Amino acid sequence: MKKWILVANSSYAQFYSWEGEKIEPLEKIDYPRGRQKVHDLLTDKPGRSFAIASTERHALSEGSDVKAHEQELFANQLASKCDQAKKQGLCDHLVIVAPSHFLGMLRLQMKKHHPEMVVQEIHKDLPEGLSATDKLRHLYNFLSK
Repeated sequence: MKKWILVANSSYAQFYSWEGEKIEPLEKIDYPRGRQKVHDLLTDKPGRSFAIASTERHALSEGSDVKAHEQELFANQLASKCDQAKKQGLCDHLVIVAPSHFLGMLRLQMKKHHPEMVVQEIHKDLPEGLSATDKLRHLYNFLSK
């Protein structure tokens, strides 16, 4: 049985293989748009619309939160990567370590692909700036419980 660990937040992800007591880093994915401010993500002013029963024009609102949309795109990218790994026989089971908000987005995206892969969810944010040694120490602590 091949297990992976996905450590992620809205701006980066790190995949690890986990066999027995051994955890090894696999691939890191950087998502810089997850770190950008909303005004930097918006490239244009909102569109304009005419009111239904008049000739007045109004600016259209952004509707959905741009930041949340970027997080959903990244969560979908990660779920697709897990889907590919499952199809290629690289991973059977997945442990996800992510902050609660992003974990919810990952959960929704995984339901579209292979929800049975996810065997454990850990509600923690292990920031990208944390050293590799500290991340591994935290992972061993989380998984030993």
